[in-house]
Amino acid sequence: MSGTPRDDSDGRDGAAEPDRPMLVLGEDLPDVEDTTIEELRVQEAALERQRRELAEQAEQERDHARQRLASQRREAERELARRQREIDDAERRLVRTERRLRRQAARMGQEDRVPRVSTTRTTRSSNRLLAGAREVSSRRIPHLQTVITLLVASMLALVVGAALSASRADERDVATFQDLDESRALLREATDALDSEIVRQATGEPAAPDADGDLGSAGLARIVFDRGDVPSYYRDDLEPLNAALSSTDTAPVRAATTWEETRNTFRYAVSSTEVDDARENITPGSPWATTLMWGGALVLLGVTVVLWRSGARLAAGLALAGLLASGLALAQDPFFDGVAARAEAHEEAVDRADDVRDEVRRDLEVMLGLRTLAPYEQGDDGFWEQTYGLEELGVAHDEWAQARAELGDALAQDSTSEELRSAALGVVDAAGEASVDVEAEVETLRQSVVDTAEQGWAPGLVLPGLALVILLPLAGLGVEAWRRRQEGEDR
Repeated sequence: MSGTPRDDSDGRDGAAEPDRPMLVLGEDLPDVEDTTIEELRVQEAALERQRRELAEQAEQERDHARQRLASQRREAERELARRQREIDDAERRLVRTERRLRRQAARMGQEDRVPRVSTTRTTRSSNRLLAGAREVSSRRIPHLQTVITLLVASMLALVVGAALSASRADERDVATFQDLDESRALLREATDALDSEIVRQATGEPAAPDADGDLGSAGLARIVFDRGDVPSYYRDDLEPLNAALSSTDTAPVRAATTWEETRNTFRYAVSSTEVDDARENITPGSPWATTLMWGGALVLLGVTVVLWRSGARLAAGLALAGLLASGLALAQDPFFDGVAARAEAHEEAVDRADDVRDEVRRDLEVMLGLRTLAPYEQGDDGFWEQTYGLEELGVAHDEWAQARAELGDALAQDSTSEELRSAALGVVDAAGEASVDVEAEVETLRQSVVDTAEQGWAPGLVLPGLALVILLPLAGLGVEAWRRRQEGEDR
């Protein structure tokens, strides 16, 4: 065979190996072991630096997480407080609606809805006269069993009703009502000051805080918060108030929302429901007591009629005398003193005082941009000219209506800050003047409720009256039985 000549130059070693550096004798190369230690030290320093960076980063993340949790907790507390205020407001409306419906039902004469008090039928009596009447003349007085049953029922009703109407609240309950109602009045005064402060701040002339750093409204509210057991989140709202409304550097939206939240705080820190419950707790008498006493008197009148128609004229006369004696117990019923009417008048006066502040709130919300007027509320005879809300308050409102109209004109025109401030403060001042008579009425009715609660019952009238109610009818039955027995023996 013939072919290309073979190259057997590297046939023994296979493929050619790459070139290797030639070792030079005497060359100074770095020590391998020293280089490894140095690299380990560099790596250790780098790891330590990285550990410190990671630790700092983790600490920063923990700080941020704590801040987020604190912020979320504060937001949750505010949300819970807002929802609680809504619940309190809804509960207050429900209670007021229920009371109004109850009063309407009473005026319509729907007494059948009032639960009846069951009385245990008495089969034996420890009274000697009643026992003698039952033994001797039960056969001779018609319907004697029915008469005795009705008589005992009327006595029980009169005694129980008199006991309930004679009960009075203790001094601590009276003091609680007085403190709560005075606190509500002081918070309404703080609301008036708060309205003036937001007007001044919004128009570039904020009110100056006092030596303690409190604005006028915050100072009044702090008196109330320090007086009773008020949740801490209500007190916490005072610090943002002082910071927001005492400086012109506060953003308008923040100032307006702070005013709105603080106004809610003043409205609900001492709720009207608490005042209503405290007032009802100290109001003497009760519908149950009045119903029982009048029911007992009517039953006794029925007993008198039955005895008269049965020919037991003497027993009927003494039963009638007992009926007249029951008037001594009925006369001390607080119902006749107008206690319930005064308590209801106090509640209505407090509601009117709150409604005055609500009217001012709606006006200032428009001024601060928290509420936009609908198209039908603009123009002539619009929002600022409407007076039916003021008329429903039952206060002098001519100057107030004029001040509202001037504020509407100032907002519609390109008014200066001074003109807008003057118009808005005019509305606040006019509303304050209109509420003076209402607040005076609240104070008068509060004192009347307190005086009535502290007034004791008249045992000199009640006890003799109840004794005569019990003794006279029983004596009449006994005498009538004895008389009839004597007549039978004579025949």
